[in-house]
Amino acid sequence: MKKIIFLSFIIMLLCGCYDYRELNDMSIVSGIGIDYVDNEYQVSLEITNSSKDGSSTEVETVIVTGKDKNISEAFNKAKNMSDKDVYLEHIELLVISEELATKGLGECLDYIIRDTSINNNYFVVVSDDPSKILSTEEENKRMSEVIVNTVKYAQGNSDIDDLDILVSKFITNKEDIALPYVSLNDKNIEYKEIAYFDKDKMVGKIDYKIYSFLLLDSNNVLFSSLGNTINVYKKNIDIKVLDNKFVINIDVNGQVKEISNNIDLKDENSYSRLENLINKKIEDEVKLFIDTIIERDSDLLGFKDIYYKKYKRNINSFKYEIKVNTIINKNGTIYEVLDDK
Repeated sequence: MKKIIFLSFIIMLLCGCYDYRELNDMSIVSGIGIDYVDNEYQVSLEITNSSKDGSSTEVETVIVTGKDKNISEAFNKAKNMSDKDVYLEHIELLVISEELATKGLGECLDYIIRDTSINNNYFVVVSDDPSKILSTEEENKRMSEVIVNTVKYAQGNSDIDDLDILVSKFITNKEDIALPYVSLNDKNIEYKEIAYFDKDKMVGKIDYKIYSFLLLDSNNVLFSSLGNTINVYKKNIDIKVLDNKFVINIDVNGQVKEISNNIDLKDENSYSRLENLINKKIEDEVKLFIDTIIERDSDLLGFKDIYYKKYKRNINSFKYEIKVNTIINKNGTIYEVLDDK
């Protein structure tokens, strides 16, 4: 009996070693870029090669690319460019080109979610040139990892929709999607805009600040008016509908970060004046955001779904009203501002 247990243990160890060696003999893909150029799909795979040198680990990446009118063939051609079997279970990021996003993501996402060799737990962003941005070199770092961390940091580490959530939004059609739009600035990753969609087609780009404020869990959003800057550290946003009118109630708590010379925080009335200024600023920025996306038939806030749930009928056009109530935290704020002066 002891011999059987011992032999079973040895077999388990050998199987584990076999799997480990097999994984080392594969090309580990950490990022995928998909473009649409001259009526062809261009698939770029970011392959990570790690090697240990003493106590440190060096990370090197290589980009392999395949092109074809058929997206599955483009993937196959990219895989065949690697001298090892391609492993797609460790993907962190999918970069979609603006060209492809404008054409429509339907065919691309349909292929990816049907390919069982590709895991679906990764993030999706839009960029001008996926192959170029994934090929950018940063010492001992994968660009897919750099891009994901940049977006997370900009959004205050709030959750980014992964592929499963995006596909769910497509299927349910309750609200349109938005994706981070990343770009290169002297080899540095920048995230300042979101790409927003009407169904599966990208219809525009807009500053990500209000999108983050309205739709993400992120706090610490700055609003400035006439030289005064408030950091919103807490918010509550509620959308209600009455007949054909939506009422967007926005309650925020903020802290003073910068103050202009014409406002004296020692004067109690100055707080009310400052709160009114910030109320107007938030209202103006939210209105600009909503008007912009409505003009392109994008429904990021899910107005149509909210209306249908209440009245069991569809709505094509509507009016809306924004109500903002800002409360500035007075405790500690005065001292912080005085110390800055």
